[in-house]
Amino acid sequence: MVHDFGRFGNIQEIKMMVERWYSKYMDMGDEMAVQMFMDDLESVFPYITFLYQRGEIDFDEYNEFHSFCEELIERLMEKAGIEDIDRSFR
Repeated sequence: MVHDFGRFGNIQEIKMMVERWYSKYMDMGDEMAVQMFMDDLESVFPYITFLYQRGEIDFDEYNEFHSFCEELIERLMEKAGIEDIDRSFR
C-alpha cells in the first residue's frame, strides 16, 4: 500500500484532526463509530511511523500519540457500551 503523506501536517495538526474525528464519532456513539474511528486511525499510523523514522518526532512523541489514540478508542467503546472489539484484522 502506498501512502500519500503530503496531506498530513505535523504531529500537533494530526492530533487536532484525530480529535475532530473523535468528536464526530462520539456523536454517533455506537459500535460502528468505534470501528470507523479505528479505520481512520489506520490511515495516520504509517505517517506517524514515517515521522519517527525520519527523526522528526522522538520515541516519546511516537509512543504518546499511540497512547492518545488508544485512550480515545477506549472512551468511544465506553460510550458505545462495548467492553471489547475485534482488532484481529487491523
